[in-house]
Parts: sequence; C-alpha cells; structure tokens
Amino acid sequence: MNLQLREDNESAALFYERIGYTRDAALSYGRRLVEDGARPSAAPGGGSLVLASRNTKKLKEMQALFAPLGVALRLVSEFSDIEPDETGASFVENALIKARHAAQVSGLPALADDSGLEVAALRGAPGVHSARYAGFEAASFASKTRMAAERPAMDGRAGGESPRRGFAMDGMSQAEKDRLNNDKLLAALAGVPAARRGARFVSVLALLRHADDPVPLLAQGFWNGRILEAPRGGNGFGYDPLFWVADHDCSSAELAPDVKNRISHRARASAELLRQWRTAGLS
Repeated sequence: MNLQLREDNESAALFYERIGYTRDAALSYGRRLVEDGARPSAAPGGGSLVLASRNTKKLKEMQALFAPLGVALRLVSEFSDIEPDETGASFVENALIKARHAAQVSGLPALADDSGLEVAALRGAPGVHSARYAGFEAASFASKTRMAAERPAMDGRAGGESPRRGFAMDGMSQAEKDRLNNDKLLAALAGVPAARRGARFVSVLALLRHADDPVPLLAQGFWNGRILEAPRGGNGFGYDPLFWVADHDCSSAELAPDVKNRISHRARASAELLRQWRTAGLS
C-alpha cells in the first residue's frame, strides 16, 4: 500500500516515518509518496526507544542500564503531555498501560518501568501507588492555601476536585513529589522499630515493539532493605534517601550511580529483560 500526502503536510510525513514508512522523492501534483515499510522491530542497534516516563533522573539511570543495546532512550514527554491513567492493580498492568500509551503517541518501540516500594509494616504500601503516595493528602504536608493559589483546579471543579487519583500532586516538581511521599512514609512508620521497618523495591519492565504488540517482553526485579528514620544522601530519586542497603552500609541515595546500577531492582529487571531481548533475537 502506498500513501500520498500533500507536499506541505510535513507533520504527517514525519509521523509516518516514525512508525516505519520511508519517504520517496516529491511526485507531480505537489504530492509526496510515503511507501509502506516494515513495522518497527524493537529498536535495532543505534535506534530509539521511548521511555514511558517524564523523570529525567530515571531516564539517565535507564539509559545506563540499557547501554549494551546501543539504543537511545527518549522521554515520552517529547511526544505528548498526556499521562495515561494507571488503573491497574499490579505493577505488570500499569507497566503495560504506560508502555502502550508511549508507543501510541510516539510511533516508537516503548519501554515502561512500573516500580514502587513495599513496606512490610504497612502491609505492602505504598506499593503500586508509590509515585503518588501522598495523593490528595499532599495538602497536609504543603500549604493548602498555597497549592490552591498556585495550582488551580485543572478541570473547573469546585475545590480542586478531579477524577484523577492523586490530583493534589499534579503540577508539582518531581523533587517536591518525592519530598511529600517521603514525609508521608516517615509519618506512617513513626514509632516503628528498625527490626520491623523491612521493605523492598519492586520493578516491572515492559517492552513493546509497537502499540499493538501481542507478546510484550516482561521482566521483574526486587531489592531488599529497610526504611530509615530520616533521609540520607543526595543521589537517586524517589524513596532512595530512606532505603537502607545493608550490604553497603548506606542509603540508596548514598550509593555511587554505577554501584546502584549493578544491584538495584531496576538493574535486576533490566538484566532479565536484556536476556529475553537477546533470546528473542531482537538485538
């Protein structure tokens, strides 16, 4: 099948190129020919993967983990400002939701990481809600008046009401979200002794060759530790400053990036995904 586009429709031509079509020379009648090409495979060496994240620190970490593939990771925010609703009850479901959305809006193979922290004393919380743990209660940790003034309701509902879970965190910087989530976690564990503060990080990775990929690659990794009573370290992001790594006698945020990228939950999930990638003959 051949597609013909108006010569001045550059945005459409670029879109079709991203999903695997190749552009021919300009034809008569002011039209260009966009020939049917192969659907993109999972980013051959030197290609690109879209990372279903807006977190630049996660991008840097994941780029290092996937360096053996020789692919460039690009944030989904390059392609869309819309975030999909993570309605899944598990890390696997949410990873697939994010990966499919990223593939749809970018036309590229997509990689999603759905990760979180599970704390035994909190019966597995914050779990799949780790990224928005403070949620609507974020106003308890930041001035409710300031938030109302600086982040008015996005959908016109009274009182900032929104159908989106964790709306109170919309519009915040990643650093502010991390601080509020960490504050809530410390409050929830107030008075809990060190022996009962066991926790683990969980990472589930989903890789889709295209948005309709019926056989995505899935991998998971775990990292055991415990929750500190106060944050330590300036590296990493999320709950890293509170996560104690006994084998290294420091918090995750005190680890050098190259060390973290060898032992973390994402490192373990990435190693498994790379094994599957090679077994499937995608490299």
